[in-house]
Amino acid sequence: MQHTDIEALKLGCGFSFITNRLGYCGIENSHREFAEFLKEPSEENAEKVKRLLESFHGLHSYLTFIAEQKGMQPFDKEVVEAYWIGNELLEGIDGKAFKEFVNKTLVDRGLLPERVARKKTENLPGKIYPHHSFHVLYMNFFTKKVDSIPENLDKCIVKWGKVVEVQGDKALVSSFNVAFEGKFFTHRAELNVENILFPDIRKNDDVAVHWNFMSKKLDEDEVANLKRYTFENIELANSATE
Repeated sequence: MQHTDIEALKLGCGFSFITNRLGYCGIENSHREFAEFLKEPSEENAEKVKRLLESFHGLHSYLTFIAEQKGMQPFDKEVVEAYWIGNELLEGIDGKAFKEFVNKTLVDRGLLPERVARKKTENLPGKIYPHHSFHVLYMNFFTKKVDSIPENLDKCIVKWGKVVEVQGDKALVSSFNVAFEGKFFTHRAELNVENILFPDIRKNDDVAVHWNFMSKKLDEDEVANLKRYTFENIELANSATE
């Protein structure tokens, strides 16, 4: 495998760890393998980790869709990054192709009932950014283990924030929450976040948070992309419910 594939898998492991540990996605106990891979990534265990990430059927469906639209592979680093953080691969996505993806791929894989898929695509915005934030805010959860209530959507959306304080395997992060009162909106919040994957995190580092769990250390470009596509998709989700 190439180095870029290793980086893609590390990215996938960081964001997928917590939802697997919570029992929402993927083969049971995959998160243990993800933690080991993040500590000691190698080509020897990369294929196993890739297979485990493929068991996250919703995630893998989105990665495959983005990859097919751009002539790439689902576990190319840019593709994984596009879904979780955001990048230029999200631009120019064909709305008709996405509609087919929802009505056929997601239905065929048992992720959405046909009637729900049809309803979702009836009000589909003309411009699509198939980013994790779009999935959370517009498509909602595929698993029946989590209710699609605003509190859970808020926990699931990937947030950016700055570390205020580190205490062992916990950190206080200056970030935001997403709330819903007829429309989605954000407000500043300090989050108590678990951190067991990134022991080198320090005060003032920029990080990504998923289900109150630290999933990645971010650079400036990643913060800008995550911010941009999250706000774009908040607007799209709001416009679709008008």
